[in-house]
Amino acid sequence: MTISKNRNYTIFFLMLAPAFIAGGMALSDIVPFSSVIGWLLALASQVTAIVFAVRRNRIHRTNQNLPC
Repeated sequence: MTISKNRNYTIFFLMLAPAFIAGGMALSDIVPFSSVIGWLLALASQVTAIVFAVRRNRIHRTNQNLPC
């Protein structure tokens, strides 16, 4: 159950990153520095997705009793 939960979070954050970029670009005329904010949020989303992917990989390896 934990493995699929981490996989779902990884996919969610990977799909959220382009939405942050698009939202920041769409609001660039209304909100100052929104494009920079959108890119930073996308970067944070990608880093979060990497964290969940690495965590999933560690859990998967531990369950299979493979050497790290």
